[in-house]
Amino acid sequence: MVRLAPLSLVVMACLGAASPPVLDANVVFPRALPTATLSDWTAAPGRAVVSIQTSDAVLRGWSYSAPASGAPTVLAFGGNGYSIASVDDTLRGLAAQGTNFVEYDYRGYGFSDGQPDMLAIQQDALQLYDATVKANGNAPVVVFGYSLGTAFASYVASRRAVRGLVLVAPMSSITDEYEFLSKGRSDGFTLAPNAETLDEAGFVTHSQAPLLIVHGDADELISIAEGRKVFAASPASQKTFVAVPRASHVGMIENPTTLAAFKAFLSSL
Repeated sequence: MVRLAPLSLVVMACLGAASPPVLDANVVFPRALPTATLSDWTAAPGRAVVSIQTSDAVLRGWSYSAPASGAPTVLAFGGNGYSIASVDDTLRGLAAQGTNFVEYDYRGYGFSDGQPDMLAIQQDALQLYDATVKANGNAPVVVFGYSLGTAFASYVASRRAVRGLVLVAPMSSITDEYEFLSKGRSDGFTLAPNAETLDEAGFVTHSQAPLLIVHGDADELISIAEGRKVFAASPASQKTFVAVPRASHVGMIENPTTLAAFKAFLSSL
């Protein structure tokens, strides 16, 4: 299976690549996977190590405790180009909004074993959710996704009765994303088939969970129109869409508007 660039690198490649890029819905990972030194996978104040054994890989992550007891638990799925080792401060900031926050490196990323594959990570996501629910006393947990991670968060919500669903900069489908990135181009930008792993507008139709979508109106990698399409597809009776003025793709999680919306969403559950 061909290893491909993340969406940010796809855009860069379109602007100056010697050969046109291909989007493949089965693999949209960076050529140089983010790495981390296993000896750095340690507990720290407010942070515990968590791991799970799949059929062919050990997935490793961190769990962050909320400032107060009785807080909800959130399982997060991150963006395409980083390991949890590089975003410790961001994850601590999310936990500070009033939640027990859990995130694992994808297989092949950072501290985790294995090779990345969209279909395999879908199954990993379900296993991670089930393990997090068990650790939470069998109470449902909120799932949170950013960028590529929204594909896994929405997939979990389509298969499990999650407590809530938070999507920051979601794609509606690989077809819509292809049309957005290739608009006005004439350099052979192509799309491979098998787009079911990124059908987020389709996934959310199977979830009644409370929904929060946050999207920057200046997002240059995933159009805010895609976020609105996912929002419109959701049958949830409790759902909120927050458009962040002048916000691009990178930095959306740390954006004060995102953090405020996240905190308000947690309080509403």
